[in-house]
Amino acid sequence: MFGIPQLKPIDIHFGGVLQQAYRFIDPSGHSDGFKRFLEKPEKERIYRGRYDDPRSFLGALRKYQEQQVENMVSNSGDSVESVLQSFNQATLPSIWYYRNLNYRLASENTVKLRDIQYFDENDRPVVVDGVYVEVSYRIIFVAYNTDSLDALVSAFYLHLLTPSRDMTDAGLQKLPGQDGSTCCNGNIRGFDIPYTAGFNLPASFGDIQSLSVNVIPGVHEDGRIYAAEISEFPVTVPLLRSSSVSLGIEVPDTVDIELWSASNCHG
Repeated sequence: MFGIPQLKPIDIHFGGVLQQAYRFIDPSGHSDGFKRFLEKPEKERIYRGRYDDPRSFLGALRKYQEQQVENMVSNSGDSVESVLQSFNQATLPSIWYYRNLNYRLASENTVKLRDIQYFDENDRPVVVDGVYVEVSYRIIFVAYNTDSLDALVSAFYLHLLTPSRDMTDAGLQKLPGQDGSTCCNGNIRGFDIPYTAGFNLPASFGDIQSLSVNVIPGVHEDGRIYAAEISEFPVTVPLLRSSSVSLGIEVPDTVDIELWSASNCHG
């Protein structure tokens, strides 16, 4: 029998990439909406959930917020109505994302993971193998006005296209049996995936130079909601297996909220 990890923890780490784009931004000169976004707790800026359109997302977000009302009322003494109004006013701008259900083996110039060997806590050799798979994420930016939408998109682009980093310098462990490489050579853009077995592997971005953010048509017909999306953000991720060790992935509890409602299913 082989142990294999889930993709969901990798999805959560991708949410951490989105969170990083909005850290340390000076709110001066921006719209009130974008300032509210920056003032939110980080965990409440970006959500994960599979929704067909921004209004479905907004409805699920408000249901999630209503679940928090009881605690706020008991702590503050305010009325339910005033707390709900405060929640609704602060709902947008927001971002949500999910992984598209398409998969493809990575291209031939991507090194396959063969016979990764490391030593467990008892100094016993452990062998893991696997492949890299290309997946993609849909990212949707939603706001009540165009100024806030512009700021959401601009901050993400600026974060995404900053000079690339060397994954080795970022703490990637070069593991024996990988021919001195992981998924890419030299500098790459991406994020580390920390496995509970005690090693990291990188997930790398695809062709981000040609990414476009497109307005979602029809959303702003009533003049209340503006939305734009990246329909496919390419990421190459490792898929591992092992017959001798658990291949769980460590995930932080501060970067992910998965929204759900009775009418939606989420991966």
